[in-house]
Amino acid sequence: MSSGSTSHGSRSPGSSSHAYGTSGPLGSTGDVGTCSIRGVALRWETAGGVGSVLAVVPCCGVRWINGVIMNSRVRGSSAKIYNLPFITPNPDLNVYAFLQRAVIPDPKTATPGSHCTIDFPNTKHYQSADGFFAGSNIELVIVCSHPDSHASFVEKALRARKHVVVEKPFTTTTAEADRVIAIAKESGKILTCYQIWMVRNKTIEYTPGEGMTFELGAHSIDQALVLFGKPASVTAFLRSVSGVESEIDDTFTIILQYSGEKKNLLITIKTAIATLMQDQLKTFVRGTKGSFIKFSTDV
Repeated sequence: MSSGSTSHGSRSPGSSSHAYGTSGPLGSTGDVGTCSIRGVALRWETAGGVGSVLAVVPCCGVRWINGVIMNSRVRGSSAKIYNLPFITPNPDLNVYAFLQRAVIPDPKTATPGSHCTIDFPNTKHYQSADGFFAGSNIELVIVCSHPDSHASFVEKALRARKHVVVEKPFTTTTAEADRVIAIAKESGKILTCYQIWMVRNKTIEYTPGEGMTFELGAHSIDQALVLFGKPASVTAFLRSVSGVESEIDDTFTIILQYSGEKKNLLITIKTAIATLMQDQLKTFVRGTKGSFIKFSTDV
C-alpha cells in the first residue's frame, strides 16, 4: 500500500455529506488567540477570525472491546465516538486528513466505521506519519492513538508547527509530559489534553501502565463514583485472553461493594475482548421496581 496521501470524501460517519469551510488560517503570525471548549466542540479563535483546518490521528486500526459495564466492538472508537461527532458539525472546523496505518478496505464490501476512507472518502488519508505531519494545510492535530504513542505524535506535530489536542492519558510518564510541554512553549503552539475529568485536591501516587483497565476502566469507574459514591471495597480480576502472552490486561472485571444504606448495592464493571456480539451490552441495571438495559454508545 502506498504511504502517500489519497484524496477521499469528508462527511460525518453515518450521515449525509456536509461541506465544512474555513474562515481564515489558524496560526498566522500574530493571529493565535485562545482555544476554548464550547459545549464539547472545539472552536479556535484568532485575531483575524475563527476557523481552522483539522487533521485527526485515529487509533490505527486497533480493535478492542469498550467497556463501562458497557461493551462495544469498534475501531478507532476514541476518534469516532468522542471526537469526530463534536467536530464535524462545527462550521469553523474542517476535517482535512487522517493518519491511519490499517490497510484500506474495498469500498464495495467494507462496512461503515471500518476505516477512515469509508467514512470520510473525500479527506486525505496517510499511512505514513512523515507524510501526514509534513502537510502544510494541517494546522491542528487531534491525537487519538494508543497511549504509548501520544508523546511521539505530539512531539512530531509540534515540531511541524501545528497546534495539538491529545486524548487522555496526556502521556504515560511525567518525563514525556515535561518534554512535550517544553516543546510546545518553544514552538509557540497550543498543546492541550482532551477529556472530561474531575478535579481532586489530593495527590495519589501510582504507577502508569497500559491495558484495558488503565484506558477504558477509568471511564466506568468514574461513572460509578459519580452515581453511587465511594465504595466500601473493590475487587478486581485482570486477564489477558487474546491468545498473546502478555502482562497487559485486555479483559477485566471490577466489583464495587458498598456499606450502610447501600449495603445491598453491587456494581460490576467489565470489559471483555472475547466477544462476537454485534450489539454489545453497555449498561444493565436490576432493581426491585424495574430493570434497565442499554446497548451501544450515545453519540
